[in-house]
Amino acid sequence: MIERNITKQFKTLTAKLPYAYFIVFGLWMAFEGVLNGSIMSLLVLIVCVPFFYQLKFENRILNIILGSLLLFWSFWMTLAYISDIAQIIAINNHSLRFIIIGGVIVLFNFLASFSILRKINAGKINTISIA
Repeated sequence: MIERNITKQFKTLTAKLPYAYFIVFGLWMAFEGVLNGSIMSLLVLIVCVPFFYQLKFENRILNIILGSLLLFWSFWMTLAYISDIAQIIAINNHSLRFIIIGGVIVLFNFLASFSILRKINAGKINTISIA
């Protein structure tokens, strides 16, 4: 009985993990921009609102939109990452840190995007009926 509850809680937690990842990533981008003096980065906080909604109420249509947009964003980030790596001339601590941390961020974005889209195909999200 206890194992079933732990398994159920683990599945619930892993289902919400991609949304939490993108919320934390958006908050980090916004606050990093504010610390660097950019007020426009506060608009990134608006991007976090659909993820907060998905944490509380799961909506299939919003999930399709978020998953598709995040997948395209992940492809764009991969192209930007490859372009930046191609411009590295000398390998030093700064460039090595960029290669490792940038690669991890790109990989996590892909994994989170695919897990959001995988939930759509698995049919785990209930649709909200108006009728």
